[in-house]
Amino acid sequence: MHDSPTDIRKDGEEHYLASFTVSDDMFLCKQLFMYGRDVEIVAPPELRKTMVRMLKESRSVYHRSR
Repeated sequence: MHDSPTDIRKDGEEHYLASFTVSDDMFLCKQLFMYGRDVEIVAPPELRKTMVRMLKESRSVYHRSR
């Protein structure tokens, strides 16, 4: 993904809000996944749901009995 933020602004003392136009939602989610709890997708709802699904799938790997 070589898409650049279209807007970055400060959102409080410790947070920034960035807007992107991307062509591959899954690639974006995978990139943001690396930041763990330091990143949150707030919109659009469909992209947020994609990230939630990825997180649940990853978590399930560690909750299986061995």
